[in-house]
Amino acid sequence: MSAALAEAAAAEMWRKFLCRACGLIYDEELGDPDSGLAPGTRFEDIPDDWECPICGVKKTDFEPYNAREAPPVLNLPVLRHRKPGVVVVGAGVAGWAVAEAVRALSPSAPITLVTGCAGEVYNKPELSVALARGRTPASLCREAGSAIAGRLGVRLLTDTIAVGISKARRELRTTRGTIAYSHLVLAHGARPASLPSLPASLCWSINHLAAWSGLYKQLADGAKRIAIVGAGMVGCELAEDFARAGHRVTLLDREAVPLAGLLPEPASARVERGLGALGVRFVGRVMVAGVVAGADGGKHITTTCGQAFDVDIVVAATGLVILFLFALIMVLVGVLMLRGRKNAGIPGATCNRHNAPKVLGFGVGTGLFSGFFGIGGGFLIVPGLVGATGMPILNAVGTSLVAVTAFGLTTALNYGRSGLVDWNLALVFIVGGIVGSNFGSRIARRLAGSTGRLTTVFAALIFVVAFYMIFRSLSTLFQT
Repeated sequence: MSAALAEAAAAEMWRKFLCRACGLIYDEELGDPDSGLAPGTRFEDIPDDWECPICGVKKTDFEPYNAREAPPVLNLPVLRHRKPGVVVVGAGVAGWAVAEAVRALSPSAPITLVTGCAGEVYNKPELSVALARGRTPASLCREAGSAIAGRLGVRLLTDTIAVGISKARRELRTTRGTIAYSHLVLAHGARPASLPSLPASLCWSINHLAAWSGLYKQLADGAKRIAIVGAGMVGCELAEDFARAGHRVTLLDREAVPLAGLLPEPASARVERGLGALGVRFVGRVMVAGVVAGADGGKHITTTCGQAFDVDIVVAATGLVILFLFALIMVLVGVLMLRGRKNAGIPGATCNRHNAPKVLGFGVGTGLFSGFFGIGGGFLIVPGLVGATGMPILNAVGTSLVAVTAFGLTTALNYGRSGLVDWNLALVFIVGGIVGSNFGSRIARRLAGSTGRLTTVFAALIFVVAFYMIFRSLSTLFQT
């Protein structure tokens, strides 16, 4: 092929771009017809005011996406007895990413992926905006589980639930028998909060494609009366999506306004007005007491304050059991900090070739927890630095501030380019933060003069935050 032809062929290659905020992939070949971008629209030709159809950020928050190509392998046979290998629990984005990374490192390593669903690859945030965009379960699926398993040479066990782990015998117990492993990766994600007042047999919980597909079938034969319990991010997105698709939506929440825990009250009131303009009825300050099946096939909802609602479908959007798990991790970190509070640390401790792998490992772990739970910061970085290097806690606090500043500055610049930063408000907050940090650093240096006192104070703050998060999680669990 001549150089000119090769250049022309390269020019025709379609590129993909990844939204850094929500994970949506813009494919130039497919375009985004729902947003007015015809198939074949090049990324540089997209208008600057175009927004991600999932999360609303600008095109500046997209980056080139190149799917990692695994080396060609043969399909591994599904054998009852086989050499132990890597076992991954969960077929979400994280689970398949692990399988893909392991296969790239080793073309012959046995990999088994255990999932309670069919293992399809799809973008979960799209589930809450799919109806209004005319998406079907088939169009949401990017790649069938069997297809990606064959491509990567992975033994895929669908409709299989992990029920236990035998660490001593290195075995995973599942509903399809016991699986031996050399390495075990748990990538099953968070599960929806289970509330006694919202029985699973009568309420939908949209946490995966299989559940959405079932709900899609029920909604296919005409407009329905839908009650959504929980006015958080997912609940509000589903309410908007259902309303735009022509359904009558009632949104219930124990707070006075939607998104009460995420937005200031004026912004929440604006969200409520926007949903109301779409026909969504918001009912606040109510807690569901129970749901029962009606004689006509509908659902009857009662609340603790005596209100009642008759609907066709109930959707539970009460959140995920995720912050509760993070709070338990913080309690564990606090206990470990207290156990080592008498250790003054190693003055002058640095990262060197001897402890670099350990520092890197703690960094990866901190990043995973922070990325997964969407929280963390110094609460994880400081204990990580102390555990990895043995440095005094005051040094760890200072070092963590550098890392937090770097992470925060990068994220802030991205949001700034998208026009999502109130610079005047941020400037006032920064001034207050500078004043507070000066006083805080002086107090920290004074406490550091007494062995274990600063560590004790730091652990106490971790406990306070952890127990508050536990309280909030349990109140949502038992009061919604």
